[in-house]
Amino acid sequence: MLPPVLSKTVDKDPLCWLEFTEDSILTSCKSGHIRTWLRPSDSTTQLDEAVES
Repeated sequence: MLPPVLSKTVDKDPLCWLEFTEDSILTSCKSGHIRTWLRPSDSTTQLDEAVES
């Protein structure tokens, strides 16, 4: 089992659905809210590495 990299509360209702796609993560809660979370792009990773240098 891998430890979480990030933990974030996104709704007061429990999460009831989770799907991973190539470019996003989709979530749904018991109240029916569906959210799309964009995955970080490679350019974001390159920017983070440049800041650390």
